[in-house]
Amino acid sequence: MRTDEIVRAAFAERGWTLEAIPEASGYRAVFTGSKYTWEVYLSEEWDQGLFRVVVLGPLLVPRENLLRVGEFILRINAMIPVGRMDLDFDHATVRWVVSVDISVAPPSPGSIAVLVERGLMAVESMWRELVDLAEARLDPVSAIYRLQLRQVASGDEGVEPGEITADFVELLVTDRDPMATVRRYREALGPRIELRILNAADRTELYRG
Repeated sequence: MRTDEIVRAAFAERGWTLEAIPEASGYRAVFTGSKYTWEVYLSEEWDQGLFRVVVLGPLLVPRENLLRVGEFILRINAMIPVGRMDLDFDHATVRWVVSVDISVAPPSPGSIAVLVERGLMAVESMWRELVDLAEARLDPVSAIYRLQLRQVASGDEGVEPGEITADFVELLVTDRDPMATVRRYREALGPRIELRILNAADRTELYRG
């Protein structure tokens, strides 16, 4: 199968809608997430033997905040298992990009679909932080901690994130062993950030360190 046939097969298997872009020798698809709409572009780089998937989100970064967004992306890319986030300084936009070597063998429909899903999951997981960075409501280090904290706290009953800065993270706990919370979140966030554990009912401090 040719690469274009593989792309169409991948989208047909998932029931996704695909639009051809003849002038770019590629395809475009639109996905609606929990809060945002994402544009996905798929293309074959003939001269490099690469197949590329790009997920573009609805964000235009003010010029004065490009550096803070760029610092966050530099840090977050070390944590992303597949692909990378990319800041386009010329257009002030942010996107997720992955390139696959197809010089030896073409990708399978299943692998293309998985890459699209991975890209959508990546941007969905961090777009709140990117928006706040673009609007100067957050600094890059605090954004990383908030993202990590949200991922760890997801589904963790009895724990709610409190104030988050570049120096400390607050956790509000209900009917829970404070030291068990310290161990869990210290492992996730690392030794440099100060943890503050507060009682959710009256905000009395149970631990700091």
